[in-house]
Amino acid sequence: MRRARLRRRPLHAAPLALMLALMLTARLAAAQQAPLPAGLVALDAPEGRRLLVSSDANVDFFRLANQWVSQQHGAFCGVASSVIVLNAMQLEAPRVAAWAPYNAFTQDNVFDGPASQVIQADTVSHRGMTLDQLGAFLVAHGVGARVVHAGDTSLDAFRREVEANLREPGSYVLANYDRAGVGQETMGHISPLGAFNAAADRFLIMDVARYKYPALWAPAADLFRAMGTQDPSTGRTRGYVLVTATAGAQPRVGPAPKSRLPSFVWATLAGTFAAGALLGALLSALVMRRRARAALARPAAG
Repeated sequence: MRRARLRRRPLHAAPLALMLALMLTARLAAAQQAPLPAGLVALDAPEGRRLLVSSDANVDFFRLANQWVSQQHGAFCGVASSVIVLNAMQLEAPRVAAWAPYNAFTQDNVFDGPASQVIQADTVSHRGMTLDQLGAFLVAHGVGARVVHAGDTSLDAFRREVEANLREPGSYVLANYDRAGVGQETMGHISPLGAFNAAADRFLIMDVARYKYPALWAPAADLFRAMGTQDPSTGRTRGYVLVTATAGAQPRVGPAPKSRLPSFVWATLAGTFAAGALLGALLSALVMRRRARAALARPAAG
């Protein structure tokens, strides 16, 4: 008597492997990152994901996440933030030999051209970048950048203005704040804001020092307080930069399209075949009609 075989559902190896890899990567990253202070919510936590899904002002998040890079130097937070935003805006970018024929802004070539007149890479490596330098650095790349010092505005105005920006595609916000204001160590920092959840009154800080902290949700009041701290190099408060495209900004041009000759040839052959088939069908119908008429005209056999 043959045993009945149990039907087994096939295991999809690729999705399972991907899930395991993501879980392993998340654990390794978490083990290497600094512990997140109370009051901050990591984006990859269940509550963090819920805040993003329930947010109505999250248009920037997806473009920023697609272009995300970590700062390659301890003082390059402003540089990395600029690179992410410039690439997210899909502007005409310098050529990168390793990625030819595709172009992109990197933390090296972003200092080329007019931007080199604003600040040099060596200077940033030693001193970082101030809020006003950040704005001028972005303007040198042909985009609009409005600098707002926290001391010149209010929490309500900041919340209202930045929320509106995060609802509008193609415009971005970079925040300059002291980490201590949101419960982290005392240190000036710059990172893009990716979303705002009005119900929770929290902004998503997409930290460019991702080797240290994950993207996280911070209370709006805490973030504004952190921006209201004084930058010792300027004597002014920190703040934020609203980045927008300008009329002179050139959209990125992709690689030259491949020759369309093969598709043209195939299209011509297909058209010829279709025309031939139609003509053949008409001729066949005409012949059949003539035969039918001839059969009717013949006398019946008897």
